[in-house]
Amino acid sequence: MTAVRIGLTALVALPGMGRLGAQETMDFASDKTPGGAARTGAGRLELDLSGWGWQMEGMLPGRGVEEGFQAFPAGHVGSTFLWTHAKIPGDVYTDLWKAGRLEDPYFGRNLEKARWVMDREWWYTTQFRVPPAMKDRILRLQFEGVDYKCDVWLNGTPLGAHEGMFSSFSFDVTKLIDLQSQNRIMVRLAPPPLNLAGFQGKKFFWGGDYWRFASPIGIWRPVKLLATRSARIVDARVESSVEAGGSATVEIDVQIDNAAGRALPATVGVTVGGKNFESPPVTVSERRQLWPGQNRVQFKVVVPAAQLWWPWDQGRPNLYRADIQVSGEGTPSDRTEVTFGIRTVTLEMNPGFTPEEVEYPWTVRINGRRHYLRSAAWGGPPSILYGRTPLEHYRHLVREARAANLNNLRIFGWHPPEIREFYDLCDEAGITVWQGFPFGSAVLPKDPEFMNGALLEAASIVKERRNHPSLVLWQGGEEIIHSPEHLTGSNLSLMFAIGDTLKTLTTTPFFLMSSMTTAAGRQAGFKPKENTHAGGRFYGLLKESIEEYYPKLDYAIVPELMITSAPNVESIKKFIPPAELWPPGPSWGYHWADLD
Repeated sequence: MTAVRIGLTALVALPGMGRLGAQETMDFASDKTPGGAARTGAGRLELDLSGWGWQMEGMLPGRGVEEGFQAFPAGHVGSTFLWTHAKIPGDVYTDLWKAGRLEDPYFGRNLEKARWVMDREWWYTTQFRVPPAMKDRILRLQFEGVDYKCDVWLNGTPLGAHEGMFSSFSFDVTKLIDLQSQNRIMVRLAPPPLNLAGFQGKKFFWGGDYWRFASPIGIWRPVKLLATRSARIVDARVESSVEAGGSATVEIDVQIDNAAGRALPATVGVTVGGKNFESPPVTVSERRQLWPGQNRVQFKVVVPAAQLWWPWDQGRPNLYRADIQVSGEGTPSDRTEVTFGIRTVTLEMNPGFTPEEVEYPWTVRINGRRHYLRSAAWGGPPSILYGRTPLEHYRHLVREARAANLNNLRIFGWHPPEIREFYDLCDEAGITVWQGFPFGSAVLPKDPEFMNGALLEAASIVKERRNHPSLVLWQGGEEIIHSPEHLTGSNLSLMFAIGDTLKTLTTTPFFLMSSMTTAAGRQAGFKPKENTHAGGRFYGLLKESIEEYYPKLDYAIVPELMITSAPNVESIKKFIPPAELWPPGPSWGYHWADLD
């Protein structure tokens, strides 16, 4: 490798817009409409198609194709002109509620009256123009997340299908895009699945304690048009290790796709520098022949006097930034940026337990120091209906967690892995994350198609989150070996397979499941004091005091230390009708109050 400086502030000229820096924003339309913002970097242009410029409609399964909506040309209005306006990212229920077609699903028993939504397939459509700066480039239509199964058309041409709400996907649309006029996207969302076991791993377990009657559905993450040259950065993995003397070695594994159809002479460069603190940048680059298809370029960057990432109660959560660029034949082709922290995470055996009692290590160490988890469950997104959660809700809740003296948040298998911005906030706040995979409380099918699909989705979940320093622990299933029936499915074998897959994707520790110390867990061979859920007092409704109950829990770790509580009266009034407030009416039970 040769140490050279890579230009990171290339300027581009846009017709009528002057010159813009590499990370500035171009507004092509009004805010919150598709095509409203394009971001430009050295070699990459990004047009965000999210916002309010979408429309949607529900119809009986198969009816949309029968009516020919997929073949609508761009510019054609027809019946879609009457469809309900929709926002991306968002969900069907929220847009129907905002349009007056549903009563507030959160209030009273209104969700019961909205269950018809699950019987429909939902079609989304929008139109956009390609900015002139994107011409003469390779164009990809990228979906960051659709819940949970869809088919996509562009200008009447089928692009393909996708299944799994946690994995992003894209289509090469270079030859299908109209560069002179409007382009129309049509997306068909299949009706959400009703079998809570058959889709696990690809959709979260929406039948949990807090939301039991209707499956969320929608395009829940942004939709973008990406423009690059022939060499495109597909993925970048960052791992770091601290050396004697205070330096650190940062290993960056870059995956590049060459769509030129021939070998392409290229320069790949990485510049590492501080993100939330000042530090001199370190740059390395390499000349390579990129062969048609997938290529890997690996770098080792030595960072002197490395500033480590720490949980807030042990130090400062220092963050670094890696700017990665690829240029082919002297022309910037693509660029991406990865935020990471330099830190090590290991697990060690808990003191005081014998090998006959505990097999697995449960004590977390970060940079060699014990990280005692003062944790709480992150009970899913601020709203399970994604369209009702502005980013400020995430900021508020992470700030509140820090103010409550928490240093860890646990996302278990009944909840979806979170959006990128959540982990960004935890990175910045120095709050660690214990991340579960979306498997919970069901007998999982044994057929290979289900298992392979679940493994592919698990790999996508890891790849999109593994560079966040706040994510320090991966967990397999939630209550996945909780009863003897669970031993009849693929539950145990799939958890081991996920662990094997994860080892190839990240160095962050993984453990199989929670809880392990159940009757079924003992039957499966787990030791008697691994981990348990402290539900006895919670579901026993205060039959024992805290002082009586908790000292009996002699386990290496207790992932769910449950506390009985209720919202205050003002909160209850937001979702219980006045006539049912007191004495408690049916809506209390509908919202899962333990009235017995």
